[in-house]
Amino acid sequence: MRWWLLLLVAACSAQAAQKTSTGEAVRTAKVARRDVVDRVLLTGELKAASAIDLAVPRTDTWQLAIRWLVDDGKPVKAGDKLVEFDNSAFTKELEQKKLGLLEAEMTLRSTDALGRIDAASKQTELDQAKIALAKATLKADVPADLLSGRDSQERQLEKKRAEISVKKAEEALASQKQQQALEMKVKQIELDKAQRAIDAAEKTISELVLTAPRDGVVVIENHPWEGRKFHVGDTVQPGMTIVTLPDLKGRAIEA
Repeated sequence: MRWWLLLLVAACSAQAAQKTSTGEAVRTAKVARRDVVDRVLLTGELKAASAIDLAVPRTDTWQLAIRWLVDDGKPVKAGDKLVEFDNSAFTKELEQKKLGLLEAEMTLRSTDALGRIDAASKQTELDQAKIALAKATLKADVPADLLSGRDSQERQLEKKRAEISVKKAEEALASQKQQQALEMKVKQIELDKAQRAIDAAEKTISELVLTAPRDGVVVIENHPWEGRKFHVGDTVQPGMTIVTLPDLKGRAIEA
């Protein structure tokens, strides 16, 4: 390593001699002996050791588009909107789900109304059968010695028929009520399912807006494939971190 120092000294001496011959002021250079140290240039950026990541929510759609994005480095307050994703597909589905809920409600009401009408009809048949039984019972209770043997037997037979009619009417009414209860239960389940679908859709739509969980300064993250920061119009996938809120009070690490 010493040979290049000798060359440097010789070059400086030659230059000084040349300048002297021309009448110019002589310039001298002082060479000091020191250790040769390699220098490495590092590039990158600093990241906070702790930060809150706000990522793309998980939905039924694999890809989402960024509709609005806060400015990089902007100070925000808790609750401020940071990112908004395109929700047009979800709002369209929500309208369809609301129509489904309306149909389910109408079906439930229709089933209930028809069931009440059917039950009233069965109840009327039962009431009529009971009236017929009461009349037949009165006739059958007439002492047999006041009637001919044939009339007495017919009245007893008529009473038996009336009793059978009442029993059938009671069974028909009970069966109708049981069937009605089952149909109402099924329709109620369908209605509840439609309502849950709406609740889920509204929850998804609300999750498509990311808000600041606390005060801080926004840092827009880099797109993993484009090699740049995210911006409006980018198509992203669930789980991707779009913005972070670094903990400025903590220590930083080099990335």
